Amino acid sequence: MTGDDLKAEREARGMEPSAFGKYLAELMGLDRAYTRQEVSQWERGVRGRGVPVKVELALVKVGLRAPAKKKRKVS
Repeated sequence: MTGDDLKAEREARGMEPSAFGKYLAELMGLDRAYTRQEVSQWERGVRGRGVPVKVELALVKVGLRAPAKKKRKVS
């Protein structure tokens, strides 16, 4: 899952980054919500911080909502 995919999932749920961070933490049973900054960094790929696998798996478990993007053919 790319940062763009994560952003599409967040937007498909109509959530701001802070609310989405709280939602993800609740899905995973965490005591602490992910911050707006963390979600934003995942979406932008800041400092090599890609989307954590555990976040991706939690979203897959509840069902992805954003439409799948078509992959471009490389010639």
